[in-house]
Parts: sequence; structure tokens; C-alpha cells
Amino acid sequence: VEDVMAHLAWSSQVVFLLYVLVGVVLTLMLAKTLTGPLDQIVAALRRVQSGDVDARVEVSSSDELGVLEDGVNAMVDGLRERERILQTFGRVVEPSVRDHLLAGDIDIAGEVRVVSVLFCDLRGFTKLAEHTPAGDLVTTLNEYFTTMTGWVRESGGYVDKF
Repeated sequence: VEDVMAHLAWSSQVVFLLYVLVGVVLTLMLAKTLTGPLDQIVAALRRVQSGDVDARVEVSSSDELGVLEDGVNAMVDGLRERERILQTFGRVVEPSVRDHLLAGDIDIAGEVRVVSVLFCDLRGFTKLAEHTPAGDLVTTLNEYFTTMTGWVRESGGYVDKF
């Protein structure tokens, strides 16, 4: 009886340790299935926070983590669309005016301001355009407008149209 009891006690201890080992392995596997996707989500959010609106997360499941991954992707898509709209709007309207409009601090009745208006023309432009290849003409205009726009902005003004 003592031999059987000793053998059973030893067997019980081995089975107990085996169950503990299996439990630890399964716990680590479960933790990995949760922390892996969360690490990807955190990495994507850090990229978005630094300005990268091309960050994507692979949707790995249909549970709460999958909903979170899909939500991150939808948020990034929204930010990308917002950035595209701001860039497009900024090409049509002076960026400072765009930002003022989007901030919503406009009085519908208007404002009274003292302003200066500058109209510029390039002397002899028609003749220049007739005798200059299109690529060279565009380069010349881009250099002129870049310089002029920079000066206007440095002076606190904005360009309404070219």
C-alpha cells in the first residue's frame, strides 16, 4: 500500500506539473494572440500621430480586436481624405484664408479692414509667350510667382488669384 501511495503521490505531482506547464503555454499563446494585434494597432497609431496617413492595420479577426483594427483603418482613411480636401482647398484659396474659414471664426456681416491691394502684370508677356517654348515659359512663370508669393506672404498678405 505504501508503494502504491508513493507511486500515486509521485504521479499526481507529475500530472500537476504537466497541467501547470500546459496552462502556462496556453496562457502565453492566448496572450500572444491579444498582444500581437494590439502592438500593430499601437504602431499604426504612432505612425498616424507622426503624420503618416498611409498607416494600415491588417484586420485579423471579427471580434473586438477586429472591430478596433477596422476602426483604425477607417480613421486613417478619414484623415487621408481630410488631408486631400485641405490640400485641394489650399490650392484654390490662400492657405491662411482656408484655415480662417475652417476655424469657423467668421462674422457673417463681414469685417471692416484697412488693406492694400497689389495688381501685378508682366511687361511684354504676350511677346514673351509668343517666342518662348511652353516648358520654358512655365518655368519662368513658376519662378516669378514663387518669388512674388513669398514676398506677399512675408508681408502678411495673401494671394487671391494668379
